[in-house]
Amino acid sequence: MTNVFLGKRYGAVSFDCYGTLIDWDAGAGAFFHDWSASRNVPFDRNTVVSVFARAQYRHQQSRPFKGYRQVLADAFADMAAELEIPADKADLDAFAASVGTWPAFNDTVESLRGLKACGCHLAVLSNVDTASFEQTHLRLESQIDTVVTAEMAGAYKPDMRMFETLLSALNRQGTSSEHILHVAQSRFHDVAPANEIGLDVVWID
Repeated sequence: MTNVFLGKRYGAVSFDCYGTLIDWDAGAGAFFHDWSASRNVPFDRNTVVSVFARAQYRHQQSRPFKGYRQVLADAFADMAAELEIPADKADLDAFAASVGTWPAFNDTVESLRGLKACGCHLAVLSNVDTASFEQTHLRLESQIDTVVTAEMAGAYKPDMRMFETLLSALNRQGTSSEHILHVAQSRFHDVAPANEIGLDVVWID
């Protein structure tokens, strides 16, 4: 699907951010690796990421709503306890503040430039706090036109409130749902709920 076709068929392209535009594994994985090494513990990426993901989802579902930096800190603490690796408050705070330092995939910025050149309105729908995304946005050369974060919606994907907030924001700037293309890596967090709400979706493998 070429950028020219996208520009004609879709008025807006919305993206998940971390894992789709930003290399979550490189960013968070590097932090996990360095933390394990500092404790002289062998690093098993699959185990660490799996345990962290379960803990993160659990804290995202807690009520009242938790901001993402608190979710990250609490999930990190739970992961450390389950893996029996020491983690102090400095570790938790550093990880929670690290989101804005995670790198973009090599082709991300150029691809966003191409879509902008074809007249596409670019949006991000992300399970993150607004301040962290502001740091990330600089890595994306500030090319995103509409931003919807979990902090803004008061919910985390796959909660439909996230997608409803996105549709409302894009409708206000003149794009109806049939002219929105959503792009994401996670089938659970993005592809399934986006399909359910009626959006066309591109799955990034």
